[in-house]
Amino acid sequence: MAAPPAKAEISAPFPNPSNAVARLGFSRLYDYLVGLLGLTGNASDARTALGAAPIVSPAFSGTPTAPTQADTDNSTRLATTAWAKFGFVASTGANGYIKFPTWLGGFIVQWGGANSGAAGVAVTFPLAWPIGPKGVWLTPQVAGPRAATYQSLSGTSFFLQCWDFSGTQQNTFVSWLAVGY
Repeated sequence: MAAPPAKAEISAPFPNPSNAVARLGFSRLYDYLVGLLGLTGNASDARTALGAAPIVSPAFSGTPTAPTQADTDNSTRLATTAWAKFGFVASTGANGYIKFPTWLGGFIVQWGGANSGAAGVAVTFPLAWPIGPKGVWLTPQVAGPRAATYQSLSGTSFFLQCWDFSGTQQNTFVSWLAVGY
């Protein structure tokens, strides 16, 4: 395939436009397009002449875009950043959660803090568990020795109590972390 003429040849200024000059300009444009596309007008020849990546193996540059796949798609299709973020849900407050997408198993991490009260307190999870919590870790936030326990663990709450080592219930702030599905 012949190399296309330089763009300057096509866009050279003509001080006195006339039909002859217009024909010359169109002739040069035609020659440029034939050089670019080849006599057949084959798009593959045009991509090669432009230095574009072959369709079967593209090499992207700049800011390429692609369709966002469904969250259930586990194929070899392109994964966009929107797809990678798809399905993540989070609430990042003092009592919060991160819910992973279904393509990562739907795992959920929740956290928070509560005062245990002198007789214990019901703590409600920030997000109801679709399947249920698998475990809760408790940390009393006090200088002295304390033990925190939970009971009645459900998909929406648990009952929190805190004790000193003499066996007396104590009103203590307790940080908690729970994981599940």
